[in-house]
Amino acid sequence: MYAWYVDNSIADQGIWRSTNGGTTWSAISETGFTNCGDPFGCGALQAFFNMSMAAVPNGASATDLYIGAVNEFKCTLLSGGTSCNGGGWLNLTHVYACPSIAHVHPDEHAVDFKIVGGKDLMYFGNDGGVYRTLDGFGGLTVGGCGSGTNQFDDLNASLGSLSQFVSFSQDATNPVVLLGGTQDNGSPASNQVGTNLTWTNLNAGDGGYNEINPASTNEWFTANTDVSIQRCPSGIACNANTFFQVVSGANLGADVGPFSRM
Repeated sequence: MYAWYVDNSIADQGIWRSTNGGTTWSAISETGFTNCGDPFGCGALQAFFNMSMAAVPNGASATDLYIGAVNEFKCTLLSGGTSCNGGGWLNLTHVYACPSIAHVHPDEHAVDFKIVGGKDLMYFGNDGGVYRTLDGFGGLTVGGCGSGTNQFDDLNASLGSLSQFVSFSQDATNPVVLLGGTQDNGSPASNQVGTNLTWTNLNAGDGGYNEINPASTNEWFTANTDVSIQRCPSGIACNANTFFQVVSGANLGADVGPFSRM
């Protein structure tokens, strides 16, 4: 059996294996997991929020161990080994360093698998929805930027929105214009609510509370985590490059804090 845990301060306490029902445990090397090559998203970062694990039998004696955190990681352990075969954990997603490796959303919450015809069919659940690989054995082998891609399929195209709307604002003069804030999925907006199902994401990151100025309806405000508020004067034409900070994220507050324009 395998275990991964953090303490009350979310400090990583290691990845462990027991071969005798939990009587004794051996630590598994975290090389490549705690130092994963990304500026953000290595190790147990955000383990208070996203934390998953799966142990997949690989042949007669090996095990593919998967750890889901901000990124998805993989380690192939040979029989009796406590270090990953090949030198270290593979960062399969690199969501904040080179997304071309996988095109997978950050923040992994769930993983499941089934061995079918000698192939490892796997499903992953994260803040962006559900992803699949048809063969974790042969399709998830790349751990470095620029060294290839991993075979993840995005299954969210026909599922509708899987986003959590934290809040939304309505144009005071035009009821079909809405600006939203979605957890981990930016700040989407529409100026054709009711006639067009497509929304445009105007700002990135963890979208939170927002405002449309009722006295000047092209003046839009979005917010991210802590106390980070941005302003754009272009209404539905706003984008991530046209929002400017009016309150810095260096200020501390709730994960997403409400605000009001007076």
